Amino acid sequence: MASEEQVILGEPHTPTELSVKAFERTLPAIIADVERSRKEWRHVDGVWPHVRGLSDHDLTRHINIHTHLKQVRVAELTYGKAIFGKIELPGVSDPTLGQGYIHVRLHHPVGTSDESILYHSLRITGYDVGPDGHAHHWHAIQADDTPLEWFDAEKDAPASV
Repeated sequence: MASEEQVILGEPHTPTELSVKAFERTLPAIIADVERSRKEWRHVDGVWPHVRGLSDHDLTRHINIHTHLKQVRVAELTYGKAIFGKIELPGVSDPTLGQGYIHVRLHHPVGTSDESILYHSLRITGYDVGPDGHAHHWHAIQADDTPLEWFDAEKDAPASV
């Protein structure tokens, strides 16, 4: 598996027709992972606090990729492409966060058609890193000014909750 140090991540750009189609095709998997993540992290206050009062359905039902996919970045890998997207969550905003977003990663395996693009992961960001070098708090909702950067779900999220 590639790491951030091994790849060149393209510049952030507005979504192309191809990226919109890829995120539309994978939206059911993205929504399923948001729901899974909310259940998995339900007992941890900081991960999904900005949507605490919303049901999974209310959080995700208004996502329209044509409207809410705001930014894309692509990295060329030996085994395909990593496609990162910043998706606005309609109705998720507060005074400290501003508008709420999720950052997701898709995978386009090398030598496959555009219809073969797969959902990879949702970014859960660690912060408040202690002297042990590990994050002690996590959040899934990203702010408008949070840059869309490389992430590996396996590396960036804690081993267990």
